Amino acid sequence: MKSGKQKLAYMLAIVEQIRSDREWKNERILSWFRFSTSFVFSFFDLLAYLGFLEFTNVTPTRTTLLIDFFLILYGAIVLKIVYQYTFLSKLKYFVILFDYFTIILIFKFDLTVATKGDTLLFTIFLATFYFYFLNLLRYSKSGTIFAMFIAISFFEWNRYSLLPVDVEELLPMRMALLIILFIGYAIIHSQDKMMKEVGTKKLMERYLAPELVDHLDKGDKSQLSTGMSKNLAILFSDIRSFTSFSEKLKPDEVVRFLNEYLTLMTEQILSEDGMIDKFIGDAILATYGLTKTENKSLHAVLSAIKMIQSISKIDPLLKIGIGIHTGNVTVGNIGSINRFDFTVIGDAVNLASRIESLTKVYQCGILASESTIFELPKDTKQYGFLIREIDRVRVHGKQKAVTVFEIIPI
Repeated sequence: MKSGKQKLAYMLAIVEQIRSDREWKNERILSWFRFSTSFVFSFFDLLAYLGFLEFTNVTPTRTTLLIDFFLILYGAIVLKIVYQYTFLSKLKYFVILFDYFTIILIFKFDLTVATKGDTLLFTIFLATFYFYFLNLLRYSKSGTIFAMFIAISFFEWNRYSLLPVDVEELLPMRMALLIILFIGYAIIHSQDKMMKEVGTKKLMERYLAPELVDHLDKGDKSQLSTGMSKNLAILFSDIRSFTSFSEKLKPDEVVRFLNEYLTLMTEQILSEDGMIDKFIGDAILATYGLTKTENKSLHAVLSAIKMIQSISKIDPLLKIGIGIHTGNVTVGNIGSINRFDFTVIGDAVNLASRIESLTKVYQCGILASESTIFELPKDTKQYGFLIREIDRVRVHGKQKAVTVFEIIPI
């Protein structure tokens, strides 16, 4: 069993993965922007070179077209990289550095760009923060800090090499540049915090019903009270003969299989407004009705059917048993001072587990209690299933016999 620190590290790793995925998607957007703008400007340079229009004060030369070709090639290479690989954390530093290098290349060799006159300092200034703001699209704090350093170095180097003497406008322009750079960093810092909060919310939605997460996000903590009584539909599932099945696999294969299986089952449960209470090895305990009490038993049954039908995506020979019971449970934060879980306890939970174990005896995929069947619509055919009474049994730990019914998908 994982310790609290290990679980926290695991959750933070998931949030960081979500943030990295977002950064990589933004890198793709930025790559498309870089490639398309290079292509458009190169196209107009070509038209101006051929004499079809006047695009710049100085007519583009072959050197200009060669630089344009280089920029298009560079944009295409970066575009291919970001679509060929999943996430390269160091790529952004190379791209930031190379973006500024392309401007130095243009300043030095492209005659269409004025390197003398009163507008030169302003051109350097614009080029400096243009690529800095392009970097902000990545929403990367480390990338932004690196871009700040490169932007300042770029501005000072070009100012020193292209302008022979200091100018009066330099001090206010430097101050303006620093302000812009720090504003950009503040924006990214805020965006990074927001992305982590959103990532944490998405992580919570993997286990809790989206409506419950919305309640918590809005500050409604009544859903996490220390104890309340609720009438819920309880679903308990288990893989048939999982022990013998797992013995044929290596440890890493068992973990990989369970992650794939539990991810698939979770999708089916959440699709019907269910909440994952806990994973117990290959077993799943889920609840319905914590936020939406209407048709909770129907949602539980529809989830069970989806779970049975979707298991073939992993292994057609794999079988699972599902037990469903609707009844009163205690909901709240339960555990020790150092660690607790938001969970459900009570006789209804135990009965759902006992009913699930009966699926082995009666060779059924889904069994439900009479209280669950009572809440279902009379015409179940329109929902894609039929009901068949199986037996009246006294399960372990119960003095009173209960009637169990089979849910038959059609």
